[in-house]
Amino acid sequence: MLRSDPIPVGPMAKKWWKMMACILTECRYSVISEVLHVRSQLASVAVVNTTRRSYRQHRWVNQRED
Repeated sequence: MLRSDPIPVGPMAKKWWKMMACILTECRYSVISEVLHVRSQLASVAVVNTTRRSYRQHRWVNQRED
């Protein structure tokens, strides 16, 4: 958007503002969903790593007891 662009007034204004709002909300939603997706992936990886680590330690402790 250039500053020189005239802000529409009148019947076209509603359409223009609706379009701008749609673009902004779509951008915001896509960014949020992307962030949530990445965060959930990281969380699942962390969970898998911790469960693997605890499982390995558990087995190691059991072997030493035998």
